[in-house]
Amino acid sequence: MRRTFGRLAAHQLDREADRLVVEALMAAAPGPCGLLMKAGHDAGLDHVDAVDRASTCFLAFSAFNLSDDLSDGDCTYLPPAQAPTVVLMLESLFTSALCELRLPSEAHAKVMRDRLAAEEAQVLEVTTSSWTAARLRHVTQGIAGRQWAAYLRIMWAGTPLDHLVTRVALEFGRVGLLADDIRSDDPRFFTLSALDRRSVLEEALDGVRTLESVGVPVAQAIAAEFLPTIAEELAKVSASLDADTSDAPRAARRASIALVPTPPTESPREPST
Repeated sequence: MRRTFGRLAAHQLDREADRLVVEALMAAAPGPCGLLMKAGHDAGLDHVDAVDRASTCFLAFSAFNLSDDLSDGDCTYLPPAQAPTVVLMLESLFTSALCELRLPSEAHAKVMRDRLAAEEAQVLEVTTSSWTAARLRHVTQGIAGRQWAAYLRIMWAGTPLDHLVTRVALEFGRVGLLADDIRSDDPRFFTLSALDRRSVLEEALDGVRTLESVGVPVAQAIAAEFLPTIAEELAKVSASLDADTSDAPRAARRASIALVPTPPTESPREPST
């Protein structure tokens, strides 16, 4: 955070503009900074370089966080008229900081494509009224996976871990966002059919295994954090589906019995005379 505020101060913005940007940064804090620093150290960056890269990512994260809060009606920390302009200011601060890092030019282009995909997915999220497994996969890959791909490209560009960016980021996005949805009872997940929930959870569990297998400490830490939530929810959904399946034959038998016509009851005969 100190490096981020230092970058902001260097631009010598108007006092009120500076105050509004600080409010947005504080609302987003601490964001992903801790994981990003771990990612930088895993890649062999020295502390100063890791801080520079992580603080750059935090500016991008703050812009996305403010945009998301505006979409959800959760932006209570900025005046409505000024908030969209603060998003633009954060975007400009991020772009300026990214250029200062002097990363390989191809990394810049990939970062911007990843961020565009994340922003596209945010549009899809707020316009979706009915969720399916396929829709959730697409949105999750964008708002979480591609957003994290942008951050890890910045942290790992020019390092031995550069080739793992896409693999780690997309699985982290899938696992992390789903775990957050479960913990917060988000309708995005809980309005899915039980079969769709199980499918999504099984894919997320595969994602955990992938993160465990890449041999990078930050990926393994992510897997360890979210595995219990994913595994517990999968067990619940599977148990519910199994119970429904075992009840189906009994229900079918009850239905077939109900359809068997009942023989008519004979009226008592009058005694013969």
